[in-house]
Amino acid sequence: MKMIKRKIQIIWSGIIIMAILWLGTVISQINAAEPEEVVNVAEPEEVVEVSVQKLNLRTGAGTNYPTIQILSKGEKLLVVNDKKGWLEVRLPEDTKCWITKKYIEITNKDKNEGVVKAGRINIRSKPESGENIIGHITEGQTVQIKLEKGEWYQIAPVENLTGWINKKYTRYWGTYTHYQEVRTEAIKKEITKQSLTEMFNKAEKIYEDEQGKSPLQQNYTEALSLYKEIAGQSSDKALVEKCDERIKQIEPKENILKEYRSALEKAKTEKKFIEEKYQARLADLYRQQTAPPPYDVRGWVEAEGKYIGRPSPYKLTMGGKTLMFLKSPSVNFDDYYGQYVGVRGKIIENKKGEAKTIIIDKIEVLSEGE
Repeated sequence: MKMIKRKIQIIWSGIIIMAILWLGTVISQINAAEPEEVVNVAEPEEVVEVSVQKLNLRTGAGTNYPTIQILSKGEKLLVVNDKKGWLEVRLPEDTKCWITKKYIEITNKDKNEGVVKAGRINIRSKPESGENIIGHITEGQTVQIKLEKGEWYQIAPVENLTGWINKKYTRYWGTYTHYQEVRTEAIKKEITKQSLTEMFNKAEKIYEDEQGKSPLQQNYTEALSLYKEIAGQSSDKALVEKCDERIKQIEPKENILKEYRSALEKAKTEKKFIEEKYQARLADLYRQQTAPPPYDVRGWVEAEGKYIGRPSPYKLTMGGKTLMFLKSPSVNFDDYYGQYVGVRGKIIENKKGEAKTIIIDKIEVLSEGE
């Protein structure tokens, strides 16, 4: 009897332990942030294209799984798994993925980036709870936030999120490597397109600014260069047509303006030469007019009759009138006696009523009338 009771106690102990373990698991699941099993997604190897007008992208490999979104004919999808006529593909970039805000920490407001701050978080196709789970992301993963709605964030699909499509409604497009090459080239073209669009806007701004000036002040050199560069590079037919229209409109005008600017520059050069020539002539005339006269006085050298009481024995006369008395420590006035001369020197006043005296620095014989 004791043995039976002992067995019953052991059995109940086991049941209680199992119940406690089960309850711990349930509590753990409740506290976890919508737990899901980790999904390891392989790298895509091939790309398929939707071959029908509409195709359901589902959460699993079967028609009994919920639809994530409707795909259109021609859409290309990266295949990561092939299972019994169904293809697992990465979610397209336009797939609407929603996540509860409380599990996301914003890390970069400018780039609208956040990071998952809880264990594993379900991603849903709608901003609501229910049977609309697409997949999940784990703690530490970065997300790109596209939209905010109530307590939910719409995020860009991350690589580990996938969906399923029926294989028979697709056709093989090419390898993943080729897809990457084509996509890279498309991105380059888009960047080039954006760059050329910016160039066009700049050319248009210059064109509008020049239009506001008077005709001979306009200059379309830079705008014309930009329009021609865009027309030669762009694959956008509409943009090329706009540039061609502008080129036809302003190129003849710019050619005339170039001739005008060239003629104006030539005229400026000639004007400068003429100005310099006549400025030189005026400067020479000014120097002549402002230069001191070559002589202070001109006249005939004669001897003073009665020297006593006179400033000098020699004088300069004109028409019998004494102009100045002559003095010099070095000039021999006998050599100039009776000749017509010009003299320069220091002039000294004499007594009132008497002619002045000049102490000669320079004396030259002149022809009469000089």
